[in-house]
Amino acid sequence: LSRTPVDAAVARAHIFRNVLYAIYAVAFLIYLPIGLSVNCAWFRLSMADCIDVEQLGETYCESIPLAGDSSRTLLWDYSGCPRSNTMRSATQFICVITLILFHGSMSVDIRNETDWGLDDAENPAPRKMKTMLGM
Repeated sequence: LSRTPVDAAVARAHIFRNVLYAIYAVAFLIYLPIGLSVNCAWFRLSMADCIDVEQLGETYCESIPLAGDSSRTLLWDYSGCPRSNTMRSATQFICVITLILFHGSMSVDIRNETDWGLDDAENPAPRKMKTMLGM
């Protein structure tokens, strides 16, 4: 069988999507199951730290008190474990970016045969691209 430019493009897109999926799977595992197991205990940010340390402003900090404890805010204090929280933030970002790229890669499939530089004799029918599950 001879490969047309469409076949080559579909193969490249399939490989690209598989790579994105692999990156997403690893980042997701680090982000949720592993990230939550190695993370430190979380505490609410105190009103004093909100105003003095984080310098978010007295008006803002006093506008978001924790119900039942006016000495704490609704904000979380992540200062106790910067490394694990940075790891989780970075892997969350990677997960979001790979999902956006995966979704964007679908636009590669939306082309006319004329966009590929082929005439109808070479490419009589549009081909459906295989998905991650081979469907």
